Order: sequence, then structure tokens, then C-alpha cells
Amino acid sequence: MEGDTPALSMLASRPRKRPRTESFDADADATLIEEPASVKVVRDPVYYNPSGDCKIRVDDTLFCVHRFLLERDSSTFQTMFQLPQGVSQPQGSTDEDPIVLVGDTVAQFRALCWALYALPDEIVKESTAKDSIEKLTEVATISHKYQLAAFQSWSMGSIRQHCQGMRSSESDGRFHPYLNICPPHLLPLFLRLSVLYGEDALLSRVVSAWVSRLGTTSPSSPCYLPVSAFSTALQSGEENHLREFLGRLYYVRLQVAHSTPSHSVPLTELPFQELEPRHLQRILRGSYLLSTTWQNIISSIPELSRDSKCYQHYTCVPEWNKLWAEASTKGGAADVHCKLDWVSAHLHSGLDGSAKIAPSCADKGKGIVENLIKQMKQVLPGYFLGPP
Repeated sequence: MEGDTPALSMLASRPRKRPRTESFDADADATLIEEPASVKVVRDPVYYNPSGDCKIRVDDTLFCVHRFLLERDSSTFQTMFQLPQGVSQPQGSTDEDPIVLVGDTVAQFRALCWALYALPDEIVKESTAKDSIEKLTEVATISHKYQLAAFQSWSMGSIRQHCQGMRSSESDGRFHPYLNICPPHLLPLFLRLSVLYGEDALLSRVVSAWVSRLGTTSPSSPCYLPVSAFSTALQSGEENHLREFLGRLYYVRLQVAHSTPSHSVPLTELPFQELEPRHLQRILRGSYLLSTTWQNIISSIPELSRDSKCYQHYTCVPEWNKLWAEASTKGGAADVHCKLDWVSAHLHSGLDGSAKIAPSCADKGKGIVENLIKQMKQVLPGYFLGPP
């Protein structure tokens, strides 16, 4: 069991012609090149340009590009090409002795080649096309590694534009924030790029949208993600060391478990069945501590001090206490946020006919609840993960 948790206070050819956008996913036959150790290396069907002067191998694919395109905007490639070779023929001059890039994917380098050779109208088109986002993420990833400043700026600017925009949903025809309806496999890419580039605003958007989608329990909603998608989100949070994101994921997983009747979901999606043991342990730990926190709150309800404008404080206090008692029946036992939200929503007199707290006292009470919610958000990851 991890350490104790803090408590709330209060309680990737054509010679001479540039490859066109349409050729990016060309299905042309690749040319096989024999290599020792029985490894088959293929020439890329689009970006093995006979007029190129630099042979680059990525995985089992050989590219032939123009060296100046790589070094004009990249200090990394400039350094690589300037390194002493110790031979009469520089590395990368022949198919048998290419420059080998380690850790990149063929898709990433092919996307980079597209960006290097694309014409202005292609660049503009790809910046806004609905189906361009995956190519943009590949460009952003590899251009960051090789310090291609111009391509970093362009690709991330386009990604931000996509993520901040609205998109029509095929399921209901309405417009939704793009992050709320984008293909789920893009969310880990957006999250990783946000961290890689230090894009805090984009990171916040991605995290909020991802958590919200995982908390949507209606399969008919265009935002809906199945319970099985939690594992991908948790893995992404761990890989990027996002403690706050993990805390919010565990918490919303608890909310989903409490709000979904077991008889209405498939057997494979029963509460917590998809989680790895360590995640389940953290959720159970957080559930216990959150339940205890709520018990501490209602055993010592925050005092509603009298407001000078209130002339019926003698009725406000009993109604205040009654709200807290009724809040205990809302949500799951560990859903403290839900309970606090309920109290805040029912403070003002006449909202549902049951609350009889004067406006001035209600405003004061709302401030107390908002302060508790703020504290909850600050310490939430600790309930599941322990101290930082």
C-alpha cells in the first residue's frame, strides 16, 4: 500500500518533381534491397528520390532525399552531416551504407519527408483538413527530436487549431469541441505532444476532455468512451508522469462504477474488471480514504456564521445542516465532489422548494463549499497515489 494521503482542511519518387500530398499513402510496389543477416530493406515507394543525395534508413525502409532540405532548419542534422566520416565516401551516399535513424518509425519519417517536399498549397490544405491530424502529430514528434524549428512551430500550431475547434458529429449532426469527439487513439498523441512541447494550455484541454469523455456513461453520446478505454488513459498518464491526471482518472472511474448499474453493462465491463492490479489497489485505497473524508466532514459540518444582512439566521442553520445530511445520500460513498456540488446547487432558497436559506447566508455557504471543492482538487491525487 502506498503512503498516507493528505486530508482536507476542515476535518514519412519522383526525380525533379516534388511528391504530392496524394502520394503520401501510395501503394506502389517497393524495391527490395538485399542486406546481410537476411534482413530485407525496401526502398520507400514515394520518398526514394533518385535525384537525392542522402540515403537514410528507418527500420526496414530506405529513403533517398536531398540533404540540404534536412540541414537547412535542423541543428541536429547539420551536426550529423558535419561529423568526420573517416572514409572517402560519406555515410549516406549509397544504399549499402545509409544513415540509420534509431527510435523513429517509418510513418514519422515519411511524414517529415512530406513536409520537406510539400508545396505551399499542400501545406495550407493539410493545416485544416479534417483527416490531416495524424500526419501533423507525426511531423510534430519527429521535428521535435531533430530540432526542425519551423516544422515544430507549424505542426503544433495546426494541432492547437484543431484541438480548439468545433466539429460536427456524425452521430447527432451537432457541433462539439473536437477533443470531445475525436478518435480515441488521438488523445494519447495529443497528451504526449502537450508534455513534449510544454504546452500547458493544450495539456489542460486534452486532460479535461479525456476525463469528461470517460465519465460519460451514455453509449449514445458522441463523446462516449467505453470503460475499457480507462486502461489506455492510465497508461498515458503514467508514461508522461501526470500525477494530477491520474488522480482525476481514478476518481472518475469510481464515479462511473457508482453510476452504472451492473445489469446494464456487458460482463467484461463490470466495475474495475479491466484494471491492472496496481490500478485497482489505488482505486480501492482512494475509495476508502474519500469515504472517510466525507464522514469527517459531516461529523463536523462547517459552521455557517451569521451574515449581518440575514434576519432569519435561526432558520438558516437548521436548513444548512439538513442539506449536508441529505447530500450523504447523493452519489457513491466516495463521491465527495458530487456531494459537495449537490450542497452548493441547493443552497439558494426556492431552487427546488426545499431549501429555505436566506440569500446572504446562502452566498456565505456557497463560499464554504467552493473552498472545500478547491481543497479536494488539490489533494485528490494523494488519496490514490499517496504523497508526491
